[in-house]
Amino acid sequence: MPKIQKNRSTAFIIGNIEGRLFSSASISTLIPEIEDAYRASAPDTQDRARASFLMGAANEAVNLSTSKQYYDEGHSIAIRLKEKRVLADSLHGQAYHAYRSGNLAEAYKLEEDALRYALETDHHFRVVFSRYMLGLIALFFGAQDEGLDYLNAAMEVAKKHHLSRLQTRILAKLSELCLASRQLVLARRYAEDAIRMAQVFDSANDIRDGNIKLASVELEFEHYHKVVEIVEEVRTGLPESDRSRWCISHTLLAKVYAARKKWAKSESELREGIALANYPNAERVRSNIHSHFCELHLARKQYTPALEEAQKALEDGLTSQDIFCQKEALRLINVCYKELRNFEKAYEFLEQYNALVAESDTALLKSRLEYHALKNDYELEKVKSETQTKKSELLRIKLDYKERELTEKIRHLIKQAEAVRQFRSDLRALVRRTPADDPSVKDIRARLASFTEEEINWQEFEKDFLEVHPEFLQTLSEKFPNLTKMEQRIAAMIRMDLRSADIARLFCITERAVEFHRLNLRKKLKLKKAEQLPKYLSDL
Repeated sequence: MPKIQKNRSTAFIIGNIEGRLFSSASISTLIPEIEDAYRASAPDTQDRARASFLMGAANEAVNLSTSKQYYDEGHSIAIRLKEKRVLADSLHGQAYHAYRSGNLAEAYKLEEDALRYALETDHHFRVVFSRYMLGLIALFFGAQDEGLDYLNAAMEVAKKHHLSRLQTRILAKLSELCLASRQLVLARRYAEDAIRMAQVFDSANDIRDGNIKLASVELEFEHYHKVVEIVEEVRTGLPESDRSRWCISHTLLAKVYAARKKWAKSESELREGIALANYPNAERVRSNIHSHFCELHLARKQYTPALEEAQKALEDGLTSQDIFCQKEALRLINVCYKELRNFEKAYEFLEQYNALVAESDTALLKSRLEYHALKNDYELEKVKSETQTKKSELLRIKLDYKERELTEKIRHLIKQAEAVRQFRSDLRALVRRTPADDPSVKDIRARLASFTEEEINWQEFEKDFLEVHPEFLQTLSEKFPNLTKMEQRIAAMIRMDLRSADIARLFCITERAVEFHRLNLRKKLKLKKAEQLPKYLSDL
């Protein structure tokens, strides 16, 4: 009784953690509770599978390989237990690992499978997050329309089920996409909605990110005073260690001051930004700041320092392998050389720029085609899988029918055996009353002695049994060669879920003899006390 209570308690704790994580809480605030829940969960149970997923999510930012180990553990348990809801979570975890590892094709397939199980089990959070991830994958391939479709579908479900944190993430991404496509009114609306949603669960970083996107939109609208106000709000309470957001804030203000021709202030902000952009993988940020520095020098007709900044931007762009940064740097270098009247160099970099534009356009087209091929392959696999499932289901129905038919035949055979046994008994009684020297009586006695009733009954049974379970007797014989013929036959009868009394009637032996054979079977099959003989034989 205490163990059941403990299991219920663990399930309740895990459910509570999931509820908060799936609605509004940040994973970082839940880590101690998740670790306790994992330790409290019993191995190979649904609780352990759910706790494994949570441990995977908790380790994503810390150690990706450790995270995958937990996701794999949850996945293997979910497969064994046939738990589709938990399977949806573990598949998403594996998809996220593949996404972070750059294996987008694998990430797409795993996430589509996660979405399918989530839809089947009404797992709303996973439906939203899987669609969000599929949207990101589509956008990575340059399939803008498909990406937006996934994001909008995710947003619809997130709104319906009040999943605030996910709404914030989706709104921020939609704002970013609309800003890139110059749909400024929509970009502003999405950014403002993202900020409001982040305020619901009081996430400082989400509020800051929403404000950064809003400031970027207001900058495009040339509402410079609003940009300054928003940046000041972002900087309020912003830790010094958060260099990425500090760099963005410096860049935004630098653009405002440059637009107002306050060159010294703009330069000061850019210098502070470039000084902070020394953290790992910050090359793209540095390239961006150097490009802004170049534009600032160009606006002041300082062409030589402008060229130096553009060359630095290109260097960082190449290191980061960011095509956009490289194109922008090449464009600026071309402009600088033109202003310096070095047309030969200007033409050289214009050619490089045009080549990169053509290359990136080709790569984008190829990437989109790759994405559609990936989708098509997945759909074909899904159709094949569904066809195979239908075939398996039809086969199962056919086998069920044959098994019911076999059971009915066995009942008839038992009745027939009873009748034959009674007939033999009556015949023996008649023979006993007939003179022993009668030749016909001698013949009847000889035939009765050679009449092996159990062998005839087995042959009748075996033919139909092998049609329904063709490999059972062969597998049993190969795995346990020390079984006698009678033990193999008894095993087949037990596989059909026959009672000892029925087996005894069929083989013309006592129930005690059947129980003796059952006991021998358990010993030779090395079954533990808790293991049931019929189930073991059924799974063989």
